[in-house]
Amino acid sequence: IITSGDELRALAADSQGRVHALFKNSYRVWSKDRGWSAPTSLNIDFESSSTSLVIDSKGLAHVLTRTSYLRQNANGSWAPPLQIATGDVLLNASTSPQLWVDANGARHFAWAMKYNTIMYSLLP
Repeated sequence: IITSGDELRALAADSQGRVHALFKNSYRVWSKDRGWSAPTSLNIDFESSSTSLVIDSKGLAHVLTRTSYLRQNANGSWAPPLQIATGDVLLNASTSPQLWVDANGARHFAWAMKYNTIMYSLLP
């Protein structure tokens, strides 16, 4: 499924058994009955080791990069990227951002910082 110039960045599965794949320049979903979806361009170049992909209880994708957050809308389109890391996070964050969505739909972000510090942010 990888096309020329497109590199896999993250994989996640949802509760319906679908596999969500985030590539350097696109996003696709695989399901048993339909196979792979057509690529969706997200108009953002995901850094190689700095991307977290999670699927919420509604089957919608959420992506965290070292600097930005993206979410899939209920109609399958994507909201514009939201810059959530500035200042110290940009200067001192590791390349492993973590994202999780709780049962209420709140988005939790965490970055491992230099000097054994953790930066945490919540987006209700």
